[in-house]
Formats: sequence, structure tokens, C-alpha cells
Amino acid sequence: MSDLRLFINRKHESEFLKRDIQATRTKSRLLLVSAYTGIGKSALIDEVFPEFTNFFQYRVRVSIDKKSEIQEGYILKQIAKLVHQNALAHKLYPTIYHFIQHDRFYKNVANGVVKAIMGYIKLEDFAEGFKKKNEEVSDNIKTWLGDDDELLDICYRYVLSVAQAHRLFLAIENFQIADSTSIHLLLNLLTNVTNIYLVGECTISGDDDKISDYLQLFGEENIDVNNLRLEKLDKEELLNSIKDEKELLISIIERTYENSDGNLHKFKLLRNPNNLRKYDVVVPNYNNITQYLLNNLDDIGLALVTIIHSHQGEVSLNLLEVYLQYSLSFDFVYKSSYLNKLSDLQHIGLIKILTDRVIIEHDSVSIDLNNIEKLKKVQLIAIRNWIRVYQYLERTNTKYEIDYIDNLLYQVYFYLKLDALSELPEVLEKLNQYIAVSPTYNIIFQLDRIAEYCRKYASEDDNSEVFKWMIIMYYRCGHSDKVINMASPMLLTDTTILLCYLAALSTFSQSEVFEFINELEKDKSGAQWLGLILVKIRALRSDDNFNDCKKLWLEHYARGSFQNTSFNAGFLKYCTLVEHDDYIFRIKCLSEAMELFQNLNDRFGQISTCIALSRDSAYVGDLKNCRHYLEKAETLANMSVYPRYELYNNRSVLDIITENVNQITKDSLNNSLRICSNNGDRLIILSNILVISIMEKDTVYGYSIYTKLQKEILSDFDKKDTITHLCLYNCYRYSLLIGEAEQSKYLLGFLHKLEIRQDIELWNYLIYEKGLNPYQSVIKKEYYPTFMLGWDIDYYTALSNY
Repeated sequence: MSDLRLFINRKHESEFLKRDIQATRTKSRLLLVSAYTGIGKSALIDEVFPEFTNFFQYRVRVSIDKKSEIQEGYILKQIAKLVHQNALAHKLYPTIYHFIQHDRFYKNVANGVVKAIMGYIKLEDFAEGFKKKNEEVSDNIKTWLGDDDELLDICYRYVLSVAQAHRLFLAIENFQIADSTSIHLLLNLLTNVTNIYLVGECTISGDDDKISDYLQLFGEENIDVNNLRLEKLDKEELLNSIKDEKELLISIIERTYENSDGNLHKFKLLRNPNNLRKYDVVVPNYNNITQYLLNNLDDIGLALVTIIHSHQGEVSLNLLEVYLQYSLSFDFVYKSSYLNKLSDLQHIGLIKILTDRVIIEHDSVSIDLNNIEKLKKVQLIAIRNWIRVYQYLERTNTKYEIDYIDNLLYQVYFYLKLDALSELPEVLEKLNQYIAVSPTYNIIFQLDRIAEYCRKYASEDDNSEVFKWMIIMYYRCGHSDKVINMASPMLLTDTTILLCYLAALSTFSQSEVFEFINELEKDKSGAQWLGLILVKIRALRSDDNFNDCKKLWLEHYARGSFQNTSFNAGFLKYCTLVEHDDYIFRIKCLSEAMELFQNLNDRFGQISTCIALSRDSAYVGDLKNCRHYLEKAETLANMSVYPRYELYNNRSVLDIITENVNQITKDSLNNSLRICSNNGDRLIILSNILVISIMEKDTVYGYSIYTKLQKEILSDFDKKDTITHLCLYNCYRYSLLIGEAEQSKYLLGFLHKLEIRQDIELWNYLIYEKGLNPYQSVIKKEYYPTFMLGWDIDYYTALSNY
């Protein structure tokens, strides 16, 4: 059967699409093609696009089976994967591997990065397949796994770089279930390049119609967007297309089409010669043809279709072979046997065999598979066997940590399908060990699925171990709000859960934390008491109670309360929360903490401590050690999932304070800004970029930063926030540079809220009276504050070894 969807008539629509593609435009185009399932959206695109795409692949496949499984960024990753595949096939532009290898920020990334980009959770080993075909790829690729934002940034910048030089045709199936992150990034893509022609195929179902939302969203960004609505074909159009075919087929259409849904995949199944021969005994009608074919499969064929369907509608051929070898339910393990059976299923029209994997042929097949009662038991058997397969892979696949993690994530997925919540604690405990080396969106996505399942079907009393591991993992991934929402009085009787909850709560309500601690501190011994002290230090610092924070930390340092405990590294690291001028003492404490974190093999602790040591070394003017610790932090971060925007920013600040600014300095700051999701840190990065503009007297790009920084600061001006004032001080100095006298007075008015009359007095006040000691860049003997970023209020490293 042809790979292209069945195309009937649609003359008007196909002519419109051809004219639309050929139209002269000054911007990229988004065309929404909407219809009920199977009406002919994909067939229309497949009829017209090949004339313009020059054999390049354009279809981004998104199965309806994945409706509840779409992770943030999934669609964008699939687009990057498609562009990469075209690069391999046509060699017209770089593959994603070559793009990464020639990118100054990402040239040392690992196989795991590309693997994380190329799969959903994991369907295939893209990196290995690529390396076999491309010997020139460097063998010294390191093990950086990237954080969530950077993985998507690689995808975005790769597609952007290709689209800037080549016209891209893209057709995204089931666009109505696209994730919000991908929609946002597609908005940026279509805004920033003019070479993309994007079709979003939207399947309409009931009242859930995303078309109007998309038209408004993309239209507000001044993107060229329209909707082409397809209706069910007229019966006469179908009959005209088969007037020379068998009378039986014509009779079926005559009798049953009017009351059907008009799904053209069902029409394709009906007219398939391989299927027509089976209609001798029982003749199907238009709507039930899929069920008819499934009911007539032998046990092996039905099992294979169910196995593929139960694995989210697609599975790699290699993984399917593993399944058949290690499943106890099927006795056919010889490759020729099941490949012949797969070929039979493809001829019928139920599945499609691609180069490296097999998929369910059409969404309508998946829908019918879900609705056939007798298959539900078979699906349960298939799911149990998938768990057995992934447990086997977990035991045997040790080449990449990310593979091990994905095997565990699949087990979570299938256990939920089986309603087997009691099996999850063991899997979650293993996952918890690998948080430092796995992009957190993979883990958080599955935790959210468990949480949603628990809200609907499970009680806390019967599944307390599941809830406990979820709280610990949410906490370690920085999702404080989810920790607070999940914690309950029953769970808080567990010391680890209590400390996670209080540490998370200290982000939002320090007063509640203090009430808890005052009640619990009566027993001043044991691990819980030490954990409470750490939480209290963190809460005092969050509450800007610097005096009590300093007093409490110094008190327990003098007592040696934490010596010889698993909390000592975190306690020593917390010296960075104590505001005092003895940076030599702080460096001593941090050095001790670093040694302890190394002994504990705590990567996060080592990275954040290195960054703190680098920053404090800059405070005391020891730029050699500043650079040493920064490089060490980068090396450690290459083996972890860490917010690397901090490292890019800090590397640039070191260039600024040594007056060694170059293009890499600027690119690092811009890269940091692009992937930073923390609003406070964004202000600091913008301010650092503005300092470079002052140094270089840049009145063009600097002006856009100057405008953006003011807007973000003045919209929420906080008199107590000294860093904000120093960022505003840089804006004031820039306004003097560009000669905006009125704006200079306006900005100085905000700065005068500190009751300082002249700007030089303001600077002296901030530096000497307030004790603030930001990094200084010497520009013609004037001082401009620059800032390094760090992970000071880091309750995870303090409590992670409990």
C-alpha cells in the first residue's frame, strides 16, 4: 500500500494550497487544516507538498495515542529530529550533531543530549545509529546531559539555523494536542525567520476546538495564519472514484456511507484488495471495517497489533524483537516469522513499517483498538510483558545512565496502565538516585501523571510510600509548590518528608516555618533537630533577617553541632547565607564543604560550592582561583543536569572584571539570558550585558537592553532589594552615556529613595555603609557593578544526605 494517504477529489482545496505555497511573502506562514479524524487532512498535504519539497521529509508524526503523554517541548524535538533526518539523507545542511560540534557552547555535549532530543522518553538509539554512519564525529564527546531549557534551546537554535538558510516545509499531525512550550517556541521561530511554511493538522473532536485559540495567539504576534476547514466528502465523490471497481465495494458505500463518519482511512481499508477477498461470509459496513479486520486476525497478528498499540502506538523494530524474545506469552521468536506477520498486517492496512520502527497506521485504528472489549485483556498481558522487558533492559543496559533512567520511566508508565500503584515505590527509589543526571522534565512529567492518577483513584492511606517518594523527588527537582500541595499530616510524621515540606514552605511563608520549628525544636538532638536548624537558617535568610541568620549559623559553627554528621557539608555551604566581611573565613568553610561533598559524591553540592568559591575569590581579588573554581564547576556540570545559565553568566563576569571582553563574552551572556527562567537572575544578566554596552559605548544593542531592564525593574520596584538598585544604577549610568538627561533625572529619583543626594554618594553608600561588595569593572576609574550568579539558598544539598 502507498505511504501517502488516500486522496479523493479536493480539487478546490489542493489548488488553494498550491497557490498559498507559491504566494510571495515577507514572513513565515502557518496554515491550520482542520477536520474530524480521517476526513483527509494528511492526504491533502501529501498530495500537494511533494511537488515543492524536493523529496525532503516534512511530516511530524504525532499519534493520538500520545494525547495524554505529550511532554513539554515534544513537538519541537520532533521537528529537530525531522530536520536532522533530512540532513542525513540529503547532506544539504548540517546534522544536529555537526551543529552541536561547531557551536561554541555545546561542542562538548554527550551522546545523551542528542538521545534526549531525538526520542520520546526513548524509542530509539539515535546517537549510536548516527555514529555508525558518521565516523568523523569526535570520540571525546563528554557526558553533559543538559538541563531542560538548554535541551530545547539546542533544538530551537538548530531548526532556526537551518531555516535561516533553507526553506522548511513542515506538517504537524494532531496539532491540537501540541504542548504549550513547543507552541511558544514555534511562535518565536515563525517570528524570527521567513523561510518556514508550516501546516498544523488539527483534528476536531466535540467542543474541544483549538482553532480559534491558535488563530488569535499567532495572529497577535503578526504571524501570517489562516484556517482551512475540510468537510466530509459527498458520497457521489467516493462512488465516482470507484466506479470501475467491484460491485461489492460500491454496494457497501451505497448502503452505509451516509450514516458514517466519512473517515477516509476506513474507505482505504474497504477498497484494499487484500481485504475485499475476506468479505464473502460477513460483509462489513463503512464504520466497522477496522473492527471487522481485527476480529478476523489470527492470534499472532492480533497479539502483534496489541503489542504495538500498548507501546503508545509505535515501537522500534529492535525493541519489538527484544519483547518477543523475553515475553513468556508468545512462542514465535524467529525473526522471519514475525517480520512476515508484520508485513501481512501492513498489507491489510493496520500498521506501517518504517525504516527503524513500526507504527499503528492511523489514529482511527488506535481509537477502534481502545473500544474493542475482547482486546482489553490482551492489552493487559502486553503491558505486563512490556514491564518485564524494561526490567530486563534496566538490569542489562549500563552503557548510558540516561538509558537506565528511561527504562525506569517506562516502567512507571506501564504500572499506571495496570493500576499497579503498589509496584511504584521501588521504581521511584531507583529514579531518585539519578535525578542529578536526568533532565527533570522527564521525571516531573511522570510524577505529575502519578499525582493525577492518585487524585482520581488512589488513597493516601494505602499508598503512603508512593506519596513519600513523590514528595522527595518533587523537592529535589525544585518544585516547592507541589511538595506543599502533596504533604499531609500523616506524611509529615516521616522526618525526611517533614524536612522537605518545611524547606519548600520556607520559600513562601517563613512565619509558618518558624511556628513549626519552635514546636518541633523541643527535642534538641538527633538528625531531625539538625535538619530543622538548616531549614531555619534558610528561612531566616529568605525573610531578610540577616542578623539572626548570622547569629544562628555562627552559634552552631562554634558548638560544632554538625561535625561528623551527614549534614555538615550543607551546613558549611550555608556560610554563604551569612552576611559578613570575612571572606577568607568563608572560603575556608566552603573548601571544607567541597571536600565533604566530594566524599559524598554529591554533584550538585560540588557544583554550587565551586560557584560560591569562585564568587568569593572574586570578592577578595583572587582572580586566579576565581577562574579555577569556575572551570571546575563547568567540568562537574558537564556530568550533571544543572542550570548552566549561571556558568555562562559567571564566565562573562570574569571577562568583564579583567577587562577582557570579547565576542564569546557577549555570546555567553546572551545564551545565559535566553535559557534563564528565573526572573531575578534575568535582571542580573541584563545588567551585566548593559555594563558591556557602557564599556564599549554601544548605543544600539545596549539601548534595547537598557529599555528592557528598566521596564522589568520599575514595574516592581522594591526599596529593600539592593541588587535591583545596583541594576538600576547601571541604567542610570547608561542614560548619562547616551545623553538622555530627562531619563537620568527620572532614574535618579528612584535611586534617591535611598535618601542619597548624589550618584557618587549613592555608590559609596552601597559599597561601604551597606557592606555590599559586588564585582567591579574598572572603566576609566569609574565603578560599575557586575554580578555572579549562584545557588546560595540551596536546601537540597543541605538535606539530600539525610
